[in-house]
Amino acid sequence: MPSLANSYAVLGPPCAHALPPPDAPGRTPPVGRPIVHLGVTAPRLSALVAALHGSRRQWRPCASGFLSESELRKRSHAIEKAIAAEKDALALRRKEPRILILGSGDSGKTTFLKQLKILHGGGFSEEERQMYRNQIYLNIADCVLAIMEATLQLDCTIKNQEIISKMETIVVYYQGHSADSHTQLTIPHSIAELVRDVWADEDVQSAMKMSNKFAVPIQDTAAFLGNVMRFANPEYVPTNEDFLQIRHPTMQISETILKIQDVPFHFFDVGGQVKHRKLWTPYFDNVHNIVFVASISSYNQQLEEDPAVNRVVDAIELFGSICNHPLLKHIPVVLFLNKLDLFKQKIETSPIEQFFPEYPGNFAPLAMAACAENIANPKKAAKFFERKFKAANEVPDKSIHAHLTCCTDTRTMQTIIRSVT
Repeated sequence: MPSLANSYAVLGPPCAHALPPPDAPGRTPPVGRPIVHLGVTAPRLSALVAALHGSRRQWRPCASGFLSESELRKRSHAIEKAIAAEKDALALRRKEPRILILGSGDSGKTTFLKQLKILHGGGFSEEERQMYRNQIYLNIADCVLAIMEATLQLDCTIKNQEIISKMETIVVYYQGHSADSHTQLTIPHSIAELVRDVWADEDVQSAMKMSNKFAVPIQDTAAFLGNVMRFANPEYVPTNEDFLQIRHPTMQISETILKIQDVPFHFFDVGGQVKHRKLWTPYFDNVHNIVFVASISSYNQQLEEDPAVNRVVDAIELFGSICNHPLLKHIPVVLFLNKLDLFKQKIETSPIEQFFPEYPGNFAPLAMAACAENIANPKKAAKFFERKFKAANEVPDKSIHAHLTCCTDTRTMQTIIRSVT
């Protein structure tokens, strides 16, 4: 009879071809029928198995055969090591700064995120630039049609009949072209010329002074109309400045991870419209900072969702609800009083006290025209709104840092971002 060593050499170590012990469940050989495996009969195989058991080597079934105790320990150790590594990585990620960008609709939250991407995320790819090109054409269409609709609803007289005719031609053009984000739009050179002429008309510019009454907020994107001929070029590719002017409401929550000074920052951008605010709460857990963006230039505008509510009043109430929320009482807040450029333009013709009677000072247009020293001081006016926002906070010693911002100004925002990250 061959020795145990010789038999083991023939059979090799337990593997895919090895057989379990005879008493293994479901593996008992038929009685009286010898099992032949590489020339080894059942009695000899039984002796070999018994010897293996006698040497206290234990085997466990697996997909490819049987594993020894040492191999099982190795696998178990590898699994435990992988789980521990995943826990460490998760703990590290939870320590990385997580910043929630909040604010009402059209406040400039997404514009702030675009600035972050330009400054710290490598900018926009060619694919993104081509994709947003269509959004610019949509913004131009929205602006032109909103202006025309406003001239009718607000009873603005357009004295130049040629301009009226050009308006009609533009309306006919857009009626024949579906204006949605899934349609590849263009703006023909002939239509761009008509838009340019309409935008330059004095009566249209007078109507723009009442833009706070427009159904669609277009102050941010109206700048496209002044450069409309550039967008009619078939080779046109959006610049960073164009990206920052695009109006594109946020409809869902997005996470952007950017490295700032070698530290990964997680920024969460959310929809600011009233219907989207109930989706914010799940993101209040494990947040390190809040950036609240408020458009102070909308002090003379009403909510799209509720024309009876002033936009800044809504933003102040929303800011208070964030500061005083049980999950956020200990979270520092950075307050951006945004759209300072538009704010400066508006306060020269639209008195703040008309919408906020408690506002100190009289910056009526006639007074400003009479004496240059009485021209509205933008910083003084902005301080008034800063105090109103901070007064909405009821948490003692809460950290609130306010900044006057224009999120479309890359150089200024670079300094502000450096101070808050």
